[in-house]
Amino acid sequence: MAAARPHISLLEEFFEVRLSGWPLAYKHLETRLLDELVSSVGLVVTVLLVLLFVALRDSRLWLASVVANAAPVVIVFGTLGLTGFGFGTALLLIPGLALGLSVDDTIHTGLSLRRCSSREPDALAGALSETRRPLLLTSAVLVLFSVVLQGSDVAMNRAMGAMLGPILIPAWLADAVRLPSLLTRASKSG
Repeated sequence: MAAARPHISLLEEFFEVRLSGWPLAYKHLETRLLDELVSSVGLVVTVLLVLLFVALRDSRLWLASVVANAAPVVIVFGTLGLTGFGFGTALLLIPGLALGLSVDDTIHTGLSLRRCSSREPDALAGALSETRRPLLLTSAVLVLFSVVLQGSDVAMNRAMGAMLGPILIPAWLADAVRLPSLLTRASKSG
């Protein structure tokens, strides 16, 4: 409703204006959905942080995982904010999907590294070699899926595809490259 205020005030100079019907109902629904999104994503982030700690059971591994996963989120959502490309109802599922996909890869990487008996760089590299290929394969399939969505006739599907690819690539880089380097540094300092 706030977005419509400037237009209403211009029209009120000449006409008696009252918004009603579907446009008003849609705008109210969209505002409510976006408010719910913000609170839901906050709750999901909190729960995921706790579950990630429970799964990894290592405070250094957990902290490195949080730092590694913060980068893709900041890059993608920060770019959206800076460019003014906001979330509409078509993109309400994207934050949940992005969080789920990047935390899933982090858990796989973290568990592989936790199973590694030594924190030496060679041992870490060996533990990661078994994890990197499946992470790359699943991420590549999902990026391909986002490219296929670009051919859809439905605008919502195209928007989802346009958002998923840019989220998946930095998330994979965070888990396959950044997380191991953070852990190697942490093992040398601890």
